[in-house]
Amino acid sequence: MNKNAFTLIEVLFAITMASASLIVLASMQSRSLFLTLKDRDEIGHIFFIKKELYQFFVAPEIVNDRKTKKTEFEQVEMKVLSSFGEVEKRSKLAERFGTRISLISSEGSWLYEGRKKLQKIISFVLKLEKRK
Repeated sequence: MNKNAFTLIEVLFAITMASASLIVLASMQSRSLFLTLKDRDEIGHIFFIKKELYQFFVAPEIVNDRKTKKTEFEQVEMKVLSSFGEVEKRSKLAERFGTRISLISSEGSWLYEGRKKLQKIISFVLKLEKRK
């Protein structure tokens, strides 16, 4: 009998430890891939919310006309509700800009794996003076 060889129990223990390590690594990689895909989906939806929000920077006269705007996108199944309001009178922004600035809040909603997801983005836009 060879005294320098491993016993059957030692070999089985080593194989078990190696298998457990590989299972843990595979599950970590799988979880990482799942989270990457989830974040990619969320970033795509945030892009559409920002796209809607940036329209008010390009065409701020929209703010002067109405208080809410609802948009549904065909590319992705989501809705964006934008609302316009005044800046709180006690804020430093109101002191600096007075009534020339509006608060814009855009909230997007969509379904992800059967659950409703919401993302809200808040920004400010200068109001245009109405010409007579």
